[in-house]
Amino acid sequence: MFDYKYHISLDYQTDADGEQYWVATTKEFRTLIGTGETIDEAITDLNVVIGIAVEHLMANNLPIPEPLQEEAPLASGRFTVRTGKTLHQQLIQEAEADGLSLNQYLLRVLAERDTHVPPRIATG
Repeated sequence: MFDYKYHISLDYQTDADGEQYWVATTKEFRTLIGTGETIDEAITDLNVVIGIAVEHLMANNLPIPEPLQEEAPLASGRFTVRTGKTLHQQLIQEAEADGLSLNQYLLRVLAERDTHVPPRIATG
């Protein structure tokens, strides 16, 4: 039975007609992609494509790629982000409205984020 979980990278792209969409890829199956208007659609599409590829590999007694083991980067607990002045001012105002320092506000926002990722996030 096939039960591997692969690391998925996401990218937000724009085609020649100006249409925007998500692209999901994985290092284990470099030639396969999933696309969709939402992150969930792109991931679902990629999982369907991987499922078809795995069925083909199994039917032909070919090896199924195992998930790559990636080393987690060492985190110092500190990082620097540069923003435009307008966004910086907006974040300061939102923090003040919540009675927090900018640092506390950003920590809360990051800690409360959902499973969606912003455009052009990819690891590895």
